[in-house]
Amino acid sequence: MKKLTLKKSFQIALILISVLTFFIFILKLFLDYLDNKTTSNPDFERIYKIEREFKKLLSLKINSTAKITEEEKKELLENLIIQFENGITENFRKKIEDKFKIGSLQQYSDRAIFRLHEEIDSLDKRGNINLFIGMFLSLSGLAYLGFTVYTSNTYTTYEMLFIHLAPRTLL
Repeated sequence: MKKLTLKKSFQIALILISVLTFFIFILKLFLDYLDNKTTSNPDFERIYKIEREFKKLLSLKINSTAKITEEEKKELLENLIIQFENGITENFRKKIEDKFKIGSLQQYSDRAIFRLHEEIDSLDKRGNINLFIGMFLSLSGLAYLGFTVYTSNTYTTYEMLFIHLAPRTLL
């Protein structure tokens, strides 16, 4: 039967405490990373906003309530092209937004899209923390298994074996 000396058990305890302290420190860093409310980068927000505006303008289809002939449509299209070329696009876009109340709809959709992007980032962070916790638990279980195999005792009677294993199996 192997016996651990006081020096050897002190070394094992010191190693376990230092490993546990290291993992607690790493866990604190991950939790601080998750609690950081300034996860959004202004550059990314600006890129998202430009992308949303571009997609909105591409998908903007305005159905006319007035009956316009094909010739009038072509003439309007030519006039719009001329206005775009002359740099009046911004005023024209604002007039269209005011007329059809597109601005308020875009504002609501921008908020929703921004919240979705934030939630995706949050899910990614939580997935990383869960992966870290799983790895920590697996490595801890392997370390405990190795420790118990290394310090295992040989039992000569069934009573001694039962006394040793009963508390572990009843938990």
